[in-house]
Amino acid sequence: MTTAIIGVGNIGGTVARELASGGEPVLLSATSSDKVQKLAAEIGTPATAALDNRDAVQRADAVILALWLDPMKAVIDEVADLLPGKLVIDPSNPIAIAADGTVSRTLPDGQSAGEVVASRLPQGTRYTKAFGTLSAPLLSSGANRMVWVMGPGSCSMAGG
Repeated sequence: MTTAIIGVGNIGGTVARELASGGEPVLLSATSSDKVQKLAAEIGTPATAALDNRDAVQRADAVILALWLDPMKAVIDEVADLLPGKLVIDPSNPIAIAADGTVSRTLPDGQSAGEVVASRLPQGTRYTKAFGTLSAPLLSSGANRMVWVMGPGSCSMAGG
Protein backbone atom coordinates (compact mmCIF):
# COMPACT_ATOMS: atom_id res chain seq x y z
CA MET A 1 0.00 0.00 0.00
CA THR A 2 1.29 3.47 -0.84
CA THR A 3 0.53 6.43 1.43
CA ALA A 4 0.56 10.06 0.33
CA ILE A 5 1.46 12.50 3.08
CA ILE A 6 0.50 16.08 2.38
CA GLY A 7 2.26 18.30 4.87
CA VAL A 8 5.74 17.39 6.10
CA GLY A 9 5.90 19.26 9.39
CA ASN A 10 6.10 17.62 12.82
CA ILE A 11 3.29 15.08 12.42
CA GLY A 12 3.57 14.49 8.66
CA GLY A 13 7.34 14.15 8.77
CA THR A 14 7.23 11.78 11.74
CA VAL A 15 4.56 9.56 10.22
CA ALA A 16 6.49 9.52 6.91
CA ARG A 17 9.69 8.41 8.64
CA GLU A 18 7.92 5.70 10.62
CA LEU A 19 5.96 4.28 7.69
CA ALA A 20 9.04 4.29 5.47
CA SER A 21 11.15 2.61 8.16
CA GLY A 22 8.64 -0.23 8.05
CA GLY A 23 8.97 -0.49 4.27
CA GLU A 24 5.77 1.38 3.37
CA PRO A 25 6.10 3.49 0.21
CA VAL A 26 5.31 7.13 0.97
CA LEU A 27 4.73 10.01 -1.43
CA LEU A 28 5.47 13.41 0.08
CA SER A 29 3.93 16.76 -0.84
CA ALA A 30 3.84 20.21 0.77
CA THR A 31 3.85 23.88 -0.15
CA SER A 32 7.64 23.94 0.18
CA SER A 33 9.17 21.66 -2.45
CA ASP A 34 12.56 22.19 -0.77
CA LYS A 35 11.27 20.66 2.49
CA VAL A 36 9.71 17.78 0.57
CA GLN A 37 12.93 17.07 -1.33
CA LYS A 38 14.99 17.31 1.85
CA LEU A 39 12.73 14.91 3.78
CA ALA A 40 12.58 12.41 0.90
CA ALA A 41 16.41 12.44 0.68
CA GLU A 42 16.71 12.04 4.47
CA ILE A 43 14.33 9.07 4.52
CA GLY A 44 15.63 7.49 1.33
CA THR A 45 13.81 4.58 -0.21
CA PRO A 46 10.80 4.11 -0.02
CA ALA A 47 10.06 7.88 0.20
CA THR A 48 9.42 9.87 -2.96
CA ALA A 49 8.83 13.57 -3.44
CA ALA A 50 5.61 13.98 -5.44
CA LEU A 51 5.34 16.65 -8.11
CA ASP A 52 2.41 18.23 -6.27
CA ASN A 53 -0.63 17.32 -4.16
CA ARG A 54 -2.56 15.90 -7.10
CA ASP A 55 0.37 13.70 -8.14
CA ALA A 56 0.70 12.39 -4.57
CA VAL A 57 -3.00 11.55 -4.26
CA GLN A 58 -3.24 9.96 -7.72
CA ARG A 59 -0.40 7.55 -6.94
CA ALA A 60 -1.53 6.59 -3.40
CA ASP A 61 -4.01 4.24 -1.77
CA ALA A 62 -4.25 6.29 1.44
CA VAL A 63 -3.79 10.02 2.02
CA ILE A 64 -2.68 11.63 5.27
CA LEU A 65 -3.62 15.30 5.38
CA ALA A 66 -1.06 16.49 7.94
CA LEU A 67 -2.16 20.12 7.77
CA TRP A 68 -3.80 22.77 9.89
CA LEU A 69 -7.56 22.77 9.37
CA ASP A 70 -7.85 25.83 7.08
CA PRO A 71 -5.11 24.76 4.62
CA MET A 72 -6.60 21.26 4.68
CA LYS A 73 -9.91 22.60 3.38
CA ALA A 74 -8.13 24.13 0.36
CA VAL A 75 -6.19 20.91 -0.34
CA ILE A 76 -9.39 18.84 -0.18
CA ASP A 77 -10.98 21.18 -2.72
CA GLU A 78 -7.87 20.83 -4.93
CA VAL A 79 -7.87 17.01 -4.96
CA ALA A 80 -11.55 16.16 -4.29
CA ASP A 81 -12.09 14.46 -7.64
CA LEU A 82 -9.24 12.02 -6.84
CA LEU A 83 -10.43 11.00 -3.36
CA PRO A 84 -13.31 8.54 -3.96
CA GLY A 85 -12.05 5.04 -3.17
CA LYS A 86 -9.13 6.35 -1.12
CA LEU A 87 -8.68 6.34 2.63
CA VAL A 88 -8.17 9.87 4.00
CA ILE A 89 -6.46 10.07 7.38
CA ASP A 90 -6.88 13.32 9.29
CA PRO A 91 -4.71 14.23 12.30
CA SER A 92 -6.06 17.80 12.56
CA ASN A 93 -7.28 19.52 15.68
CA PRO A 94 -9.32 22.75 15.67
CA ILE A 95 -6.69 24.87 17.42
CA ALA A 96 -4.49 27.87 16.78
CA ILE A 97 -1.33 28.76 18.66
CA ALA A 98 -0.62 32.45 19.22
CA ALA A 99 2.88 33.96 19.24
CA ASP A 100 2.84 33.90 23.06
CA GLY A 101 2.05 30.16 23.06
CA THR A 102 -1.61 30.55 23.95
CA VAL A 103 -3.77 27.82 22.42
CA SER A 104 -7.30 28.63 21.29
CA ARG A 105 -10.08 26.68 19.62
CA THR A 106 -10.81 27.68 16.02
CA LEU A 107 -14.25 26.10 15.68
CA PRO A 108 -17.46 26.87 17.55
CA ASP A 109 -18.20 24.76 20.61
CA GLY A 110 -19.98 21.59 19.61
CA GLN A 111 -18.41 21.41 16.16
CA SER A 112 -15.53 19.01 15.58
CA ALA A 113 -12.72 19.07 13.05
CA GLY A 114 -13.87 15.61 11.99
CA GLU A 115 -17.32 16.93 11.10
CA VAL A 116 -15.82 19.78 9.10
CA VAL A 117 -13.40 17.60 7.16
CA ALA A 118 -15.85 14.74 6.56
CA SER A 119 -18.44 17.18 5.18
CA ARG A 120 -15.95 18.36 2.53
CA LEU A 121 -14.99 14.90 1.28
CA PRO A 122 -16.70 13.53 -1.81
CA GLN A 123 -18.97 10.51 -1.60
CA GLY A 124 -17.02 7.24 -1.78
CA THR A 125 -14.06 8.52 0.25
CA ARG A 126 -13.19 6.54 3.37
CA TYR A 127 -12.27 8.76 6.31
CA THR A 128 -10.68 8.35 9.71
CA LYS A 129 -9.11 10.52 12.40
CA ALA A 130 -5.66 9.39 13.56
CA PHE A 131 -2.40 10.74 15.01
CA GLY A 132 -3.98 13.96 16.27
CA THR A 133 -3.88 13.06 19.95
CA LEU A 134 -0.16 12.33 20.12
CA SER A 135 2.75 14.71 19.72
CA ALA A 136 5.35 13.92 17.05
CA PRO A 137 7.92 12.69 19.61
CA LEU A 138 5.34 10.35 21.16
CA LEU A 139 4.35 9.02 17.74
CA SER A 140 7.98 8.28 17.01
CA SER A 141 8.81 6.71 20.38
CA GLY A 142 5.85 4.35 20.25
CA ALA A 143 6.10 3.47 16.58
CA ASN A 144 7.84 0.15 17.09
CA ARG A 145 4.99 -0.97 19.32
CA MET A 146 2.23 -0.09 16.85
CA VAL A 147 0.98 -2.06 13.90
CA TRP A 148 -1.20 -0.74 11.09
CA VAL A 149 -4.31 -2.83 10.67
CA MET A 150 -5.85 -1.83 7.39
CA GLY A 151 -8.44 -3.55 5.34
CA PRO A 152 -11.43 -2.68 3.22
CA GLY A 153 -13.27 0.09 5.03
CA SER A 154 -11.06 0.12 8.09
CA CYS A 155 -7.93 1.61 9.52
CA SER A 156 -6.78 1.22 13.05
CA MET A 157 -3.63 0.90 15.06
CA ALA A 158 -3.04 -1.88 17.53
CA GLY A 159 -0.52 -1.57 20.34
CA GLY A 160 1.70 -4.47 21.20
